Amino acid sequence: MTDTHTRPEIVDDDLDPLPAEPPSRRPRRADTPVEAVFHRVFRLFHHKKFGLLLILAMAVCTLLGVLVAQVPADVRADPQAHADWLAAQRPKYGGWVPILDALGVFSTFSSWWFKLLTLLLALSIVACTLHRLPGMWQKATRPHLHVTEPFFDHAKARESLVVTASPEETLAHLRSVLGRQHYRVLDDPKGAGHSLYADKYRWMPFGTVIAHASFVILLGGMLVSANTGFSLNVPVTVGSTTDIGHGTGLTLEVKGFSDTYHPDGRPLDYVSDIVLYDDGTQVARQDVRVNAPLRHDGVKIHQSWFGTSAVVTITDGNGGRVFSGGIPLQFTSDDEQNSIGRVTVPGTDLDLYVVMPASGQVRSDIPAGQAHMELQRVGTEEPLASERLVPGSPVQAQGYTFTLDREAKFTGLMITQDPGAPWVWAGCALMMIGLVTTMGFKHRHVWVRVDPVEGGTRVRAATSDKADLAFRTWFRSFAADIAQLGEVPADPSATGTARTPGSSPTGTSPTVSSTAGTTVIADLDHDTRV
Repeated sequence: MTDTHTRPEIVDDDLDPLPAEPPSRRPRRADTPVEAVFHRVFRLFHHKKFGLLLILAMAVCTLLGVLVAQVPADVRADPQAHADWLAAQRPKYGGWVPILDALGVFSTFSSWWFKLLTLLLALSIVACTLHRLPGMWQKATRPHLHVTEPFFDHAKARESLVVTASPEETLAHLRSVLGRQHYRVLDDPKGAGHSLYADKYRWMPFGTVIAHASFVILLGGMLVSANTGFSLNVPVTVGSTTDIGHGTGLTLEVKGFSDTYHPDGRPLDYVSDIVLYDDGTQVARQDVRVNAPLRHDGVKIHQSWFGTSAVVTITDGNGGRVFSGGIPLQFTSDDEQNSIGRVTVPGTDLDLYVVMPASGQVRSDIPAGQAHMELQRVGTEEPLASERLVPGSPVQAQGYTFTLDREAKFTGLMITQDPGAPWVWAGCALMMIGLVTTMGFKHRHVWVRVDPVEGGTRVRAATSDKADLAFRTWFRSFAADIAQLGEVPADPSATGTARTPGSSPTGTSPTVSSTAGTTVIADLDHDTRV
């Protein structure tokens, strides 16, 4: 018969480490100044409060980057576009705009302080992991083999029964049962040959190391993406080419563009026919859609948006062509009646603004098919020239001749390169592995002691593991396996009146054990001595 207890308390003092007498060690030499500084820094980084502080700071900064508008990378790379973007934020942030810009709040995730915080958090995770590794290794390779007698009375889960087999037969049976269930079985050298320690999944706690490593890899991937990757929104007029830049050596040409719609006017499909060149050699051609990007050597080209371009030719005073191509009209006037495009005249500090009626708008003061141009110095708002452009009719201003050739479509492409993405995916995979191994395969321990008694052998099993439902179930089945040796029947002359099996106040089926004239009735939630 069995005596089953599941109490929350555990007396850790009942666990004696092995060996009891550690080998003598030579006195540790004093740290050098450099080593002393390193140890102080290491203690700081693996301190829980410091780690929590870094996590809180990371959460606050991330929230700041989500709530505050972030300047697009391609706009940030263009000083004039950046200035225009900041001006557009003034109605929302007022006089704080220059301060927030100087602090890098508008580019939180690529700011130096966010990168520093990411690095510090990664170092803290590494330090915490290294600090815990020796203890984890000790538990896996040199576990506590010996427990004192009180442990079997106070353990969180324990079993006690008397069987008719001899101690030797009982030990052999225990080894067989535990071995079949893939437990590692070790002898307790202090137990005089009658005590065993068994455990399972001893390497699974190292799943926390994998999980911590995944966080470091994720943070490293973020840093790689922030420092080496890029994301561009590029409008390209159909029939023209543009350099992708950023050291890729890639050039793309838009051969054509088409857009189709549902009968009710909802967009159905946008398609750009794109040819990709690498140092002048064609390497790819593909119809690019929103969800069907062109991929080459880590660069992805997505269809993003589209609009109208004004194809303009600019010549200098000698008739030399300075510029010829489409100017994407990707901005909209405040009254939404006109579309606006801008280009810097090559080799000058002049910005050319071209304004045409927006698609579907009829209240614009610019006739359909014509355009209005303004010429300004970079960084100023005072126009140097303001002229109407009629297709095929040249206009002179500031020593240059401007000619509107025609209207054309442009396609808006999102071009990205993210070297950190594989690291992020690897980090996510490792995180899942770490969580599954840590949460799904907990390290299980059980100590067993066998003592000869009158009429048979007493077997006691106990564990300090948390008595969750799965482990309780296994612990009962383990007791049932032991009981196959044949239990000694309860002593009918035991003091007091034993409760009839099945009459437990909780309504659950109790287990009964007779030891030293005392009948113990216990279930999961009830423990009664009669």
